Amino acid sequence: MSGQDWAHHVIAIVASPQWSGIDVRMTWRKEWLVNSAEVEEEGRVEMK
Repeated sequence: MSGQDWAHHVIAIVASPQWSGIDVRMTWRKEWLVNSAEVEEEGRVEMK
């Protein structure tokens, strides 16, 4: 399987309905972690 075929296979898996909820949660979590890091840099939040 070529690299391009592999990429299409991964996209098809991620785009399938049973993965959509997981994908949204992962995206939200990543954004939350980024936002938490930004707040920490400003000194408002201490990581426990």
